[in-house]
Amino acid sequence: MNSQHPAIPPYERLEQAWQPIFALALVELLEGLLSNALSLRTLLPSNTLAETISLVLTGLFFFSSLFAWLFFSHRLAHRLTFIFAGWVTAGLVYSVIALVSTMPARARAGTAFTMLTDAVLVWLVNILIFAAWYWLVDSGGPFDRQRADSLPLDFVFPQQANPLPGWKGWRPGFFDYLFLAFNTSTAFSPTDTYILSWRAKALSMLQAAISLISLATLAAYAVNLMAAGR
Repeated sequence: MNSQHPAIPPYERLEQAWQPIFALALVELLEGLLSNALSLRTLLPSNTLAETISLVLTGLFFFSSLFAWLFFSHRLAHRLTFIFAGWVTAGLVYSVIALVSTMPARARAGTAFTMLTDAVLVWLVNILIFAAWYWLVDSGGPFDRQRADSLPLDFVFPQQANPLPGWKGWRPGFFDYLFLAFNTSTAFSPTDTYILSWRAKALSMLQAAISLISLATLAAYAVNLMAAGR
């Protein structure tokens, strides 16, 4: 398969990729709102140094991914966006671990509102990150999905499962994966979408587990603390 996709104009390539890339950048902004207990900044002795490193890496991943989707092979662009997604996912996993490990100390300190805010932010970050992952992995990525009908599907949406009037030739876009990620984080299941491949199932299980920890468990714990006046 030709990895250069010469027939696709740059503006169409950018149209395919800008939403998930901006979603990953938005993740970094939301993680910046987390309390210090959950921030990766605490891993370095200097908060200023940590913030600078984080901003530089995020900017590097963001702009290199955008330029790769515009001007280089889709395989290079795909790999760079994978790295970008891996970077923000590492921050999410750290935040969840920190959220759990700091829960007893927060309870004693009576910071229920901060705990609740962090839980909601982690839940939102979880949705954006996994929407990008689903967009990246399904049938090899966005360009492969557009160019071929014979590729194995990782997800089957209702428009693909049944011959619906007016939906012939339909392809999922980023918003469809965002909807899938929202459902998985809210209902802990994909609701109307079939999950077929092992990698898609692994991602879905990880997302549901993070959502269960951050929203159902910790948010409920914070609400109980607030009800108790702590």
